[in-house]
Amino acid sequence: MQPSRTIFQIHKGALFALFATIVILFAPINKAMAEEQDSLRIGGDYQFLTLQAGDGFQVCRRACKDDASCKAWTFIKQRTKRKEGINFKLGPDLNIGFGGQNEIIPPQCRLKHSVGPKHANECCTSGVKRVVQRTRPNKAERCANYAEEALEQQDKTLSRRCNLRGNRWQSNYRKHYRWCMGGSRRAAERETVARNDQLQECRDNRRVRRDRQCDRYANTAMDVLEQADANNCRTPNREWDNEHERVYQWCLDNGRTKRRNVLEQAQTKLAACIRRGGGARSERCEIYADNALNQVDQAKQNGCRTRGVTWASDFKTHYKACRTLNGRQARAKTQLRASFINRCVSRAAQPRVMETGSVQVRQRNARQWHKVRFSKRFRDPVVIMGPVSFNGGDPAHARVRSVSPRGFEFRIEEFGKDGAHIRESLSYMVIEKGVHNFDGVVIEAGTIVTGADMVNRDWSSVRLSNRWRQAPVVLTQIQTFRGADPVSSRIKNVTRRQFEVALSEQESDRQGHARETVAFVAMSQGRHRLDAGLERGVGVWSGRVSRTNDKWRRIAFPNRLAGCQPSLQGHNLPMVPIHLTFATEI
Repeated sequence: MQPSRTIFQIHKGALFALFATIVILFAPINKAMAEEQDSLRIGGDYQFLTLQAGDGFQVCRRACKDDASCKAWTFIKQRTKRKEGINFKLGPDLNIGFGGQNEIIPPQCRLKHSVGPKHANECCTSGVKRVVQRTRPNKAERCANYAEEALEQQDKTLSRRCNLRGNRWQSNYRKHYRWCMGGSRRAAERETVARNDQLQECRDNRRVRRDRQCDRYANTAMDVLEQADANNCRTPNREWDNEHERVYQWCLDNGRTKRRNVLEQAQTKLAACIRRGGGARSERCEIYADNALNQVDQAKQNGCRTRGVTWASDFKTHYKACRTLNGRQARAKTQLRASFINRCVSRAAQPRVMETGSVQVRQRNARQWHKVRFSKRFRDPVVIMGPVSFNGGDPAHARVRSVSPRGFEFRIEEFGKDGAHIRESLSYMVIEKGVHNFDGVVIEAGTIVTGADMVNRDWSSVRLSNRWRQAPVVLTQIQTFRGADPVSSRIKNVTRRQFEVALSEQESDRQGHARETVAFVAMSQGRHRLDAGLERGVGVWSGRVSRTNDKWRRIAFPNRLAGCQPSLQGHNLPMVPIHLTFATEI
């Protein structure tokens, strides 16, 4: 039994050796030319081969294998292209056509001298030749490397703008390859070294040219600085220094475009300074103009209202103004602006109490809301909007929502309409919630949340905080939008202590309305001038008009007012929506 076991081991070793030999012989073949199905290699093409119909990618792979210059290949499959024809219709059942045949494009093979990127594409099959490294490549492989290096050197000449010409610097891969195949190894090496030497010489020459350019540039900059110093002008460019070496180094560190722009700007500033006469006055006026622009920016940042040439926002205007002033007058102008800014800042530090304004808007539809922004921030504002002007005949009133310390939104609201309205004018008044005393004139502002409506004959009572000597004039405004139906506010029974308020919808709506926040402002009757705590004085004239109806009623103001905020008061009014409108009479 022992001999048979020995023979089995020998046969097993022989079989392993045979298998190893087969693997060693065939593995390089599969690895060297493994195809890449449905892939396309881009770039590096140096030869195009048109194959016969029916040829497969094996023909292209064999061509690459037989060519030492080939490092990759792409086989483009046979495809069909449809030619468009022309059809003529001669009758209901007769058509004559020309063309329209299919064109068969035979397969192609593209040999590549470099391995480009691979992209997935069903049109093609590609492959990469992986040559087994040898200690010394054959002539075909050496010439392929030579041609590829020659093209890389040619690309460097183009990027460096060396302007080298001749057969040595051509961009044809095949010509470099054929020249190498017809010459010796030493000749090819000498050509490669010669190209490297010319590239180095080009690089050195370029550096020398740049050094000369920057030397001339630094000399020109020194001339500009000397002229500026001679004419008592400010340094025309802050990036330069007064030393030649530093300007020279700055030139080397920056590109041609920036060097040219900086030099042109410096020469332009110097010429302008010389035209103005130069000297100490020019420098003084430049400082004056710079300070003026800083003050203009400071005024804008603090929200100060400025106008006129004194507050111009361009350097040239302030500089020209300074040229007409002496030193004392220029200092007085600067101090005048500084005093104005101080007063503006001190007023802005005081809490905002009241603000009035007017707007003109056109209501395109019921979904459109218009924004109003306060000039200063409030803490808890109350907004009252006046009646709508009478440019359009449809009854309308102002509806307010989104009241915040920064502003509010409003729209022109109609009952039973599509919401569109022509351009109208409206005035508004904003006042901080609470009781305010303007040098003896008391105004009380507040809000109440109510769901009382006139449909249910339900009224909400509002008690006033201030003790009035007589019944005040009360203005109300709904300033929320919790219910989408058009609604306005009505008041009655105004006394020294309280008044009643309710929501008023259109007569056909009997479902009531959601709870809304109603703002109110109460003030005594008469003419008032409000100045305390306000940026600008506000004239107020308040009063009542009784026995009004749907006919126009003329109200004569004691003097011209910017706007008015009327309100409907009275318990004997009908339970239907009523809108106040006004028409201006000059």
